[in-house]
Amino acid sequence: VLVFEIPVTADEALHHAEDVSDPGEVYLWKCPTSDGSSYTNERLELDIPTHDKSDILRVPTVFVPVPILLVDSEDPCVIQVAEHILSKTEGYSDYLKITAALYFVQSAIRYTSDQALYGCHEFWASPCETLHFHKGDCEDTSVLLMSILGAMGYGSVLLDYDGHEAVGVRQGDQPAPDYLYCETASDDLMKPGFGDNNGVPTVYVPGETSALMGYANGIVASYRNMIQRVAGT
Repeated sequence: VLVFEIPVTADEALHHAEDVSDPGEVYLWKCPTSDGSSYTNERLELDIPTHDKSDILRVPTVFVPVPILLVDSEDPCVIQVAEHILSKTEGYSDYLKITAALYFVQSAIRYTSDQALYGCHEFWASPCETLHFHKGDCEDTSVLLMSILGAMGYGSVLLDYDGHEAVGVRQGDQPAPDYLYCETASDDLMKPGFGDNNGVPTVYVPGETSALMGYANGIVASYRNMIQRVAGT
């Protein structure tokens, strides 16, 4: 007997999030001061467009175990956030600019489980969607931070721990660079390098395997759509 589990579609998950959330256009966040000793309260207004509903899987698969394909530094909303952060940190060190990006995610986006927000055990959100709802879990906030950092000109990687995602920001251009650990799944301010999760993560770099992963992802997405049509869902 073959048992197929049909995942919740992106439309269904997003409709659920709209029903249980109260999205707004104002983002209140804490920006570090130029010496890093404190922070100022900042405000950003964004007009988030219709969600990106591209036909990709939003759950882990054998081919795509983490949401690295959703990192998007060219999203217009992400660019607006990056430009806003850069304008507030002009003259800052690179470390404090990275800290500001992390603080934005930690203070403007509330940690919320996929089950509570999207009505399913696992759902990968695009950066635009996480911004729209002001909420997300560890992989959603990690994808958002990586997208913002990329738009600010910084390289980063997705750190995949057992049951957790975080972000590493590249330090230096050597073949095996050190990474600043960034914990996005926190509503408290935690600076880069504050600490790391237990265990050794698998490191995913945006773009390095995107072509192969994207091709495999498309095949699985097509198969999922066929099963949904047959099942009438």
